[in-house]
Amino acid sequence: MKNFMLKLERIIEMNINALTVTAAIIIAVTFFVARLYAPLDTWLTTHHVWSLLAIAFFMYVIRMLGIIGQRIKGDCLSAFPDQDTSNKEVEKLLQYYTPKRVDIFAYSSFTVTPVILALLKKKECKIRLLLADCSLFPEKECDFHKERQGSSLSNIRIHIEKNKDYADMLKIKIYNLRPSLRGIKLDDYFLSMGWYLHTIDKSDSKEILRGHCNPLIHLKKTSSENVPLFEMFDDYFTKIWSTAGVYDIWQAKVLDGEESEEFAVKV
Repeated sequence: MKNFMLKLERIIEMNINALTVTAAIIIAVTFFVARLYAPLDTWLTTHHVWSLLAIAFFMYVIRMLGIIGQRIKGDCLSAFPDQDTSNKEVEKLLQYYTPKRVDIFAYSSFTVTPVILALLKKKECKIRLLLADCSLFPEKECDFHKERQGSSLSNIRIHIEKNKDYADMLKIKIYNLRPSLRGIKLDDYFLSMGWYLHTIDKSDSKEILRGHCNPLIHLKKTSSENVPLFEMFDDYFTKIWSTAGVYDIWQAKVLDGEESEEFAVKV
C-alpha cells in the first residue's frame, strides 16, 4: 500500500499542471453547457452542485500543493547510513522512474550490481559505469575485492547473455586514481552521492579503505540549492571517464588503446 501511495503521489507531482488544467476544463465545460441548457443549470443550482464543485476544486488545489510541498521537503535532500540502505532506496525509485541516462561511479561492481540489474530492465536506459582498477584495492583486502568484483561482473554478463537487448545498454570503464567520490546519477533528476575514507591500520601500518559503510546523501535537482553538487559530480565523472580504460565484459579485461563509443542519447 505504501508503494502504491508513493507511485500515486509521484504521478500527481509530475502531472500537477495537466491535472489542474483538466479539472478546470471540466468545470468550464459544465458551466458552458449549463448556460445553454436551462434545465441542467436549474438542477445544478437547485442541488448546490456549483458550490460543491467550487469547494472540491479549491480543496483539490490545496491538496496538490500540500503533496508537492511534502515531496519537495522530503526528497530534495536526505541521508542514508550505508550503501545497502541507499541502494534499496534507489531501487524503490526505479520502480516508478525510468531514466534515460545513468552514470555510476563506484569502487567495486559488487555493491552496485543490484541497481545495474534493475536498470537493465529499463529498455531505453543507457548506463555508464566507472570502476576502480584492481591495483587500487588495499593489499590487505585485494584478493577479497577481486573475487567479489569478478563474480558480480560475471553475474551482469550472464543477464546480458540471456537478453541481447541489454548488450548496448551498459558501458564500463576502469579508472586508476585513488578512490574518493562515488555515486549514482539518474538523468539530471536524482543523485546518490558519498565518499571513500582512507585510514591506516595501527597494527601493521597498512592502508584501509572504507566506503560501503559510510553515509550517502540523496539529492534532487528540484531544488536550486542542490545544483552545485550535481555539477561537481558531472564534472568529476566526465574527467575520470575521459581518461579511464575501456572494460570488455565478454573478455573480462581492459582494452588497451581503445575508446568506448559514447551514447547518442538526449535526456
